[in-house]
Formats: sequence, structure tokens, C-alpha cells
Amino acid sequence: MKNFNIQSVFYIMLLALGLNACDEGSDPRTEYANRKFVRISKATVSIQKGEDYTVKASFDSQETASQKFNWRILNTAVASIARVNDSTATITGIEAGSTTIAIESEDGKLKYFSILHVRNVYELTRPVYLDFGVADVSDPPFNVIQKIERGATVSDLLDDEGTNTEYSISNLTGFLSLAVSNPNVFGIPWQAANDCFFNDGRLGDPPVSESGFVISNLKKAQSYDFYIYGSLDNDVHSIVETEFRIKGGNEGTVVVDNSRNTDRIYRVKNIFPDGDAQITIMMGMGPGNNFWSGFYGVNVIVITPEGYDMQIPGVID
Repeated sequence: MKNFNIQSVFYIMLLALGLNACDEGSDPRTEYANRKFVRISKATVSIQKGEDYTVKASFDSQETASQKFNWRILNTAVASIARVNDSTATITGIEAGSTTIAIESEDGKLKYFSILHVRNVYELTRPVYLDFGVADVSDPPFNVIQKIERGATVSDLLDDEGTNTEYSISNLTGFLSLAVSNPNVFGIPWQAANDCFFNDGRLGDPPVSESGFVISNLKKAQSYDFYIYGSLDNDVHSIVETEFRIKGGNEGTVVVDNSRNTDRIYRVKNIFPDGDAQITIMMGMGPGNNFWSGFYGVNVIVITPEGYDMQIPGVID
């Protein structure tokens, strides 16, 4: 018979102790799971300067939730906080920066912390011009959108005076692009009016029934108007319509007649951003579109503050 050495005996003793501990129900995982806690719903909160935001707490049990809790912001120059009740508080962004949100029970035994970021955002006062298409490059004040791939992004969009708004536009889908060769009466430079982004709603396997963009880093407390110009030098017997659906915290729709368009600009008014400070622009075939390929597209979009006077006669809403 082989003899056990001292090391083997030691391991057996440890194993026996471990089994005995399990039998007695002292598994540290069980002990941890039974601890009382308070949590803030988000580990990191990001808001805009001037924005109000509600944070909520969760608790391990109703017994814990029945205690009294206090909320505070560690750097009150960055944000203020107003206790609504023990489980809810409202934060207001004061200045750009980062700080900490804290919730604590009155007896000091339960605490939780989350990171808060407050961001400056640009309040638009002038138009932002967007030129879609790869054929020609327009001069300022146009921001040139040439990349057709899904996910392609143009950041730091400029207004018509060259101010960086820090807004960005990203493709939610891929696009095709072509030159359409139509003049216009609005003074849109030929480089901007001449080419477009488009897709075909009746071609492909499957056809691309809807395409779009997302505008990001907008000011949540501001509303925007969208002026849309689309044109295609199609035959006189067909109708090319593009339906635009613009959605943020609310939604607006307009049907653009692209057919040999020289004198029609369309507008969607008073759209405000969603909770992520974004507005989505989706487009597809309009209800009267009978063009053989189902072409729908856009040449130019102008984003303005809500109610800004573009001095364009005959805008179609």
C-alpha cells in the first residue's frame, strides 16, 4: 500500500473543510446575494446643458425601498439635482463637464454613485446646407455629402456663415448617385443641384424600398425645419415622387415631385430631436411614383431653426 505524504493529507483536510462549509450554507456567493443594496438605473448619464433629466433608483427589496434616501451632485457647478422622492431625482445641466451623482440612505449604510457628463450643444441660428452626390463638389456654404456607403458620416457640419455646429449626418443605408442635369430658379448652384443620392424601389433583389440618414448631436430643446429639393430629368410620361418621413421626438412627412424639377422646394416644419438628440430622415417611393425603376432621391436639404425665413416663394408644405 502506498503511503500518503504530508501534502496529500493537507489537501484532504482542505477539501473536508470546504465540503463542511458548503453543508453549513456559508457559500460567499449566497452571502453577497443577500446583501441589501441601492442602485442608480444608469452607470453613466449624458445630458445637454440646460436639459432636465430624471434618474431613478432601484432597491433589493421593499424593505430597503421604504428607507429614506438623499440625492446629491458632487460638483454643483456642472449640474443641480432636485429630489423628487426617495427613488427619483431630476438633474439639470448647468455647465459642460463631468461629475458624480450620488444616492445615500439617511443612516449612511447604503450608497451608490453614477457618472454624469454635461455637454454643450450648438443652438442653430442660421441655415445648414447639405449637397448630396458624388458627381460635383459645391463650394461653401454647402456641406458636401459624397460617401454613399452605409454608416458613412460627415461631422462638424457648418452653417452658412462657416460656424461649426458640431452636428453630423450619417447614412443609415447605402446609396447610388448620379448627375441629373436640371437647372433651378432658387439660385442653388449647379454643382449642388446637378447630382443626387438615390435608390430604386423596383429594382434589385430585393429592391431598396427605403433609405435614410440620421442627423446627430442636435440641441434637444430646439425645433428644426427641413427644406428639400429633389430633381430627375426623366421622360414627360412618368412621375417620380419621393416620400420623406422626418422623425425625432415628433414626425412630419412630405411628398416631393422630383420630375424635371426646376421650381419646387418642399418643407417639413417644426421637428424636434428625440431623446438621443437625433432626427432621422427616411425616404422611399411616393404614392404616385410610376417611374420604371422606382427611382427616389434627394439633391439638397437645408436645415434651419424652426420658423427661420428662407425667403423662398411658393414653398410646398
